[in-house]
Amino acid sequence: MEVIAVAQLDRLICKIERMDSRKSLEVLLNQTTLLKQCHNVDHWVFMADVEGIKRVPPQIQDFLGIKLVTSLKGDPLDEFYQAASIPRRKSESPFFNPTVVRVIPGANEPDPDLIDAMIENHRDRGLDYCRSEASDDGLNPFIELMSFSSLDEAWREALLPDDRENITPYIYRQHQRLNVGTYRLQDSQAQGFQSLLA
Repeated sequence: MEVIAVAQLDRLICKIERMDSRKSLEVLLNQTTLLKQCHNVDHWVFMADVEGIKRVPPQIQDFLGIKLVTSLKGDPLDEFYQAASIPRRKSESPFFNPTVVRVIPGANEPDPDLIDAMIENHRDRGLDYCRSEASDDGLNPFIELMSFSSLDEAWREALLPDDRENITPYIYRQHQRLNVGTYRLQDSQAQGFQSLLA
């Protein structure tokens, strides 16, 4: 099964803009390099809003080995859906239903082994949606996994502003008919996070 991962870098870029340019480049390089070490991810897409992209010019994107996709802050669910669809459009199969990973990097470094373990858990349990038990607190990376079909349903059916703004509440509320889970971090993994922004 194909895995498409979308990293939303807006918050990270905002945090590092207070650093000198060399340190901020080091943090971005380290975070994106760690993310790309995930063995279970077939395609990475990196997103940032217009202001974030201005702070990371094309020559820096080239150096990082990434190409930022613009999010316009109009309809975050649509923007995420479109970003996740980029690798999917290359498939000619109408049955292509990849797993989509949403990563919002925090101050702490992402753990590629944890993301790989979450992907394996998601796949083994046949989940439609799963998220890390850690809250989206800005410190630890926040990770969600979903089937593309679940994301597609949310994109077509979600009407509430909160559903469009926060991307996955619609999916999570379908827990009575979708297979929804939470990935519990082991203490050793949680302690293994390191902070670059301290």
